[in-house]
Amino acid sequence: PEGATHIKIRQFKMKDQSRFTAYLALKKKNSEYLVNGKYMISTSETIIDLNGTVMNYSGWSHKDDFLHAMGHTGTKEILIVQILATDPTTPVDVRYSFYVPKKQTQMTNSVTNNNNSNKISPSLAQPQWITGPWLSCSRTCDTGWHTRTVQCKDGNGKLTKGCLLSQRPSAFKQCLFKKC
Repeated sequence: PEGATHIKIRQFKMKDQSRFTAYLALKKKNSEYLVNGKYMISTSETIIDLNGTVMNYSGWSHKDDFLHAMGHTGTKEILIVQILATDPTTPVDVRYSFYVPKKQTQMTNSVTNNNNSNKISPSLAQPQWITGPWLSCSRTCDTGWHTRTVQCKDGNGKLTKGCLLSQRPSAFKQCLFKKC
């Protein structure tokens, strides 16, 4: 769905299977294929930029077939996942998960003094997202990922809840080196 983050879609082989008999395909609501589909199969890793959301496709092989988007930027459109089966008699094991943040409303705390004439707002620091440094690229060639820690902390620097998920900075960014 639109706004989804942490998207994971993976095809698993059955115990007696030596190879996959289906392919994962991804398309937009307008039927434009982003990976696989229209009689074309991608066998190499593919990075798909979806208006700020980065989706990674493993490339179809005998070992792996998965799609994932790990950033905290939600999708800005509905995406459709299809299973393109080459043998309709063989069962397919596809598992998926995603997260859609709730719409959060900002709450304000206030205290009323004894004579009820005015409100006093506490000056507590709001929790905020704190980021660590970017780590080196996960690969020395081709496409990899930089990662960093992202934590919600209060005014005293202690881990807390209460930061808006919609404002969470990404913990991942793509890095691209020369071809292997």
